[in-house]
Order: sequence, then C-alpha cells, then structure tokens
Amino acid sequence: MIVIQEGDFDIGGNLDKMRRDDCGAMVTFIGTVKSPVGSERVSHLELECYDEMAIKELERIEGETRDRFDIADMLVIHRVGRIGVGENIVLICVVAVGREAAFDAARYVLDQLKERVPIFKKEFTDDNVYWQG
Repeated sequence: MIVIQEGDFDIGGNLDKMRRDDCGAMVTFIGTVKSPVGSERVSHLELECYDEMAIKELERIEGETRDRFDIADMLVIHRVGRIGVGENIVLICVVAVGREAAFDAARYVLDQLKERVPIFKKEFTDDNVYWQG
C-alpha cells in the first residue's frame, strides 16, 4: 500500500495492520527530521511532490520489490507539507516469511524512493533555506 499525506501517521497502528500469522519478519524504517545538519540548526522541512507522479513511481517500486524479493506485503507512507524537527517523514514496512527478504526489500524500497520519487525537500535553518534533491 502506498500513501502520501500531510499529517503524521500512527506507527503502531500501521504496523499492527501489517502483521500476518504466516510471516515471521517485519522490517520497518522510520525517517525523521534531524537537526543539526552539518553546522546548521534545522528548524523544519517543507516537502512537496506531484502526488500523481509520486504515487505512480512508488507503485512501480512496489511492483519491482514484489518481483525481486519474496515478500508478503509492504507499506510506504510519506508525508508532505511542513514537518518539524523530530517528526516523522516516512514509514516503510515490509513483511515476509523470513528476515533476509524483509531486510533486503526494505533497503531496496528506501534506496529507490530516494533516487526516483519526485518529492522535493526545502530545508529551513536559522540562517538559510536550501532546496534538497
């Protein structure tokens, strides 16, 4: 399942929905806003995307992941809008019978998301504003 949303997500509630009796591995990645970055203190991020394009690319990544790895289910939730330091940005959850497939698939999803999905990050620091790829 792929979700792009403005508000925060319920980590525990989403993970509970992903549990399966026939699977022994659930690997999650939670990305949060960090500060400082280098020597600058970050106040917040603003994330923007073309929803339709981002969802289509995430769906392609989901299909590739299911083809490449022996997984039972996966979830990607990515936030957009203003996000403060310490707040959640992204949740990736992969469920599989065994841990190797779950870990490998989760890493693949994260790497592909960062490389291919058109989500744009504006980083606000005390003194500057930066657009990040």
